[in-house]
Amino acid sequence: MMCLKIEYKALFCFFYDINYTQIMNKYSIVTATCFCHLVLLSTSMQTYADNDDFLTPVTSSYYRIGQLLENLTNNTNSISICYNYNCQTQRTISISQENIQSIKKIFKQFNSTQNGERRAISHAIASLENIAATQTPVYNDKARNYNDKGLPGRMDCIDSTVNTTQYLGFINQLGLLNQHTLLKPVYRSPYLMGQHWSAQIKDNNDGQHYAVDSWQTNNGHPPVIQDVESWTTREDNNAL
Repeated sequence: MMCLKIEYKALFCFFYDINYTQIMNKYSIVTATCFCHLVLLSTSMQTYADNDDFLTPVTSSYYRIGQLLENLTNNTNSISICYNYNCQTQRTISISQENIQSIKKIFKQFNSTQNGERRAISHAIASLENIAATQTPVYNDKARNYNDKGLPGRMDCIDSTVNTTQYLGFINQLGLLNQHTLLKPVYRSPYLMGQHWSAQIKDNNDGQHYAVDSWQTNNGHPPVIQDVESWTTREDNNAL
């Protein structure tokens, strides 16, 4: 906790030209100062690189996502989704019987192994995103947070996590998840700060957890599905 305090003091001094030495004398920590300065710089660079959320507390996002998933509902012919960053806008999209048959057809196209079902999941989510794009402005959403700032329908990782979890819940309602179980969302923060969230599933055969991360792709494109261990450290291996 002290390290976090020092980081914020260092950040404050950087922007407002406050005497950094005086602040550090107050905490009387010199070694920790150097360490936390390095952490701050490396975290800032990583945040700039992929736009993970830099300052929002994990607990705040956790309760926000939990509250949204509790309040948003699905039924046999509709899915509730959100967009415009931090789920500021919430809408219910209609799913026709023709749409449902298309989703079921996707699962028939892939083999019934664990890997085959994960591939079917990624394509089914892309299909549901495309359906949502005909009824809401989420067609503007681009991968990560780079190219859609200010556009209606944009989504940060909170929106993407909630929506992907909703889509997975709908797919599960259709009885199509046989090799996997839908879990609560997962987050990563490998650089002390810079959190990022994703939907999550578990392989029923070996218990492996997978992140289903639609934030990394444009709306309507298959999300990245990756074992949680690799996803947590931002490794590119083992991703669909």
